[in-house]
Amino acid sequence: MKLQKTVNGTLAALAVASLLLAGCSKHGSESSSNGSGSGSANSAGQSAAGAGGDTTCKAFLAEDKDGKNATIEQFLASKGESTSKSNIMATRISAEMFCRTTGKDKLVKNVETG
Repeated sequence: MKLQKTVNGTLAALAVASLLLAGCSKHGSESSSNGSGSGSANSAGQSAAGAGGDTTCKAFLAEDKDGKNATIEQFLASKGESTSKSNIMATRISAEMFCRTTGKDKLVKNVETG
């Protein structure tokens, strides 16, 4: 019982921290620069992964864990943010919570602004 509360609290804290960090970085810069464009990480075979932050919540929630990670990795890379495993995981969890609570008609990149 205590372990479940601790895990739930930790996940909630990670989600909030990720949202706060995402909101603080490059806010207001909605330019669609794709950087180098050589993002070959895990996008093969994943239809929505190539869209990164422009992936709809509906498509994102339908992806498996690897597909979600690839989508988040591309989203973070396009913003010039760290693509470390911990940052991908925290952002993926935030995006999953965002997409489940605000409806499936928004984009993953809207996790920053709602």
